[in-house]
Amino acid sequence: MNEFYEYTYFLDGISICILEAKFTEQVSKAAKYQWLLIYKNPLKITPLTFHAMDSSGKIEERFFDLGYLKFDSEKGIFIKKNNKAQHNLLNTKQDNLPEEMRRASLAYFNKFHIENH
Repeated sequence: MNEFYEYTYFLDGISICILEAKFTEQVSKAAKYQWLLIYKNPLKITPLTFHAMDSSGKIEERFFDLGYLKFDSEKGIFIKKNNKAQHNLLNTKQDNLPEEMRRASLAYFNKFHIENH
């Protein structure tokens, strides 16, 4: 666990994963939650700019600049905006974040944290 954020969602797929982190320190409301699209091979992190959400209790939907995410407690799908590629994802517990993803997101968030303070 990091002292300035905690993971809230981790959706894992074959070639990508998507995670959300909630910053626990005082940051702007817009920066409180950060979503990342992580390409696995080669490892590359792309921030997702959040536009809107819908939540029906069982189904969650998030609309980003780069695509659309729909998920429930077990699985999800991410549809890329530019080429309509669909990525099936498993909604795993955020505590099961693979070490490689944990290190990469930590490096990204440390950089983000420094830039926003």
